[in-house]
Amino acid sequence: MNAEYSNDDTYLGESFVRVIAYLEEQLKEVSQDRDKYRDELAALKGTQSDSIDTRLYRLNEKIQRSNRRLRNLPGELLTDVQALNQLVSRFDPIATLPIVSGWALSPSSLLKLTDIIQSNSVEIVLECGSGTSTLWMAYALRARGTGKVIALDHKAEYAERTRQLVKAHGLDPFVDVLDAPLVEVSTSRGNSRWYDLELESIKQRIDLLVVDGPPGDTAQHARYPALPLTVSKLAPSATVVLDDMDRRDERETVEFWLEEHPSLTRKDTPNSEIAVLSFDSGARSNN
Repeated sequence: MNAEYSNDDTYLGESFVRVIAYLEEQLKEVSQDRDKYRDELAALKGTQSDSIDTRLYRLNEKIQRSNRRLRNLPGELLTDVQALNQLVSRFDPIATLPIVSGWALSPSSLLKLTDIIQSNSVEIVLECGSGTSTLWMAYALRARGTGKVIALDHKAEYAERTRQLVKAHGLDPFVDVLDAPLVEVSTSRGNSRWYDLELESIKQRIDLLVVDGPPGDTAQHARYPALPLTVSKLAPSATVVLDDMDRRDERETVEFWLEEHPSLTRKDTPNSEIAVLSFDSGARSNN
């Protein structure tokens, strides 16, 4: 969820130019990636071994994902520009915005997060990963006049960047960014690595769990532990948002969560990038 930050005081309208330039660059990169994957696939075809079969499967999946992105990016570009416009109009930021790049959520996903906060009377947000989304969720809480984002980051430098970003926008009262290195944890699906968090230090129930970390390369299904390790602290009708749904591990993670929590249901989303799930408080209390 981390993003690069701009240190200049240029006119806010340049944020829109950056969004367009970034998304157009993404379109170009996806097209190049697809061509690369196709070349690699052609070179592997006809080779007989389990390891090659696995690589072929992965490459086919990447090509399919690239094709989907190529089809969807033009519409997503317009949607994200419109979403950023709505965010800026709604919250009127007082300082330079982060550059939309790296691992940051898209503007349409950020807009969805702020909608959840404002429409569901969210008080406490637990965020796995910190950055651009921390800022916008804090703006949404400030608009309501109450609440807190508790953001976890396993890299101290990213945590400090987010603290400075939040401070520049005057949102310190609505955010706690915690240094939370990854540690070994045990779940019903095996051992993994997750944030070093003392859950009982969060005194109130968590209304919104935003999962955009740890990075996918830290473990298989790296984000799966987020729900089983925090569910005891979630509010009865809590909402869970998972990013990077274009990856197989994240799609499987959602299936695991739905299987393990019958009171959890999947909701509509503005794009294929995120999954939004909500607990049915009545059904959950009967489990």
